[in-house]
Amino acid sequence: MESTFNTRAIILNRLDFRENDSRIVCYSEDKGKLELIARGAKKVKSKLSGHIESLTLSRLMVVVGKDINYVGTAAGENFFPEIKNDLEKLKLAGLALSLVEKMTRESEIGGSAEIFNLLKFFLENLESNNPAAMLPEFFSTFEKELAAIIGFSHLDFEELKRK
Repeated sequence: MESTFNTRAIILNRLDFRENDSRIVCYSEDKGKLELIARGAKKVKSKLSGHIESLTLSRLMVVVGKDINYVGTAAGENFFPEIKNDLEKLKLAGLALSLVEKMTRESEIGGSAEIFNLLKFFLENLESNNPAAMLPEFFSTFEKELAAIIGFSHLDFEELKRK
């Protein structure tokens, strides 16, 4: 018997997987980073497709399988349309999503709520009409706070970025 759980997650990345499926990487509020398979997500009539796009805050029902977990249902809460319509904001959001994906491990729950809330806060503030001149500094603050939550000191993080 398969078990399930519900969670809120920000979709970090979506990749093709097999003929009609997608593999999504998301960061959830209570389970940390998750890699999930969305069956049939590439089909034309898929009901999941829009709710599991990158840069979307969604409510997911996850089905726990033997080897890999699957998306049972998804309902988008915030699609961040203002970010998707502004190239500068989209660039910074993409960098933030990529940074969270690279600096976290799957199912590492420690600090997951803090990281989720930091990423959500960053995206929601980026979505609002912040002056363009403030955006790079805003991202720099996000980087430093993420590094602190994960356990890097500021100096360790700067050295890691150079590599």
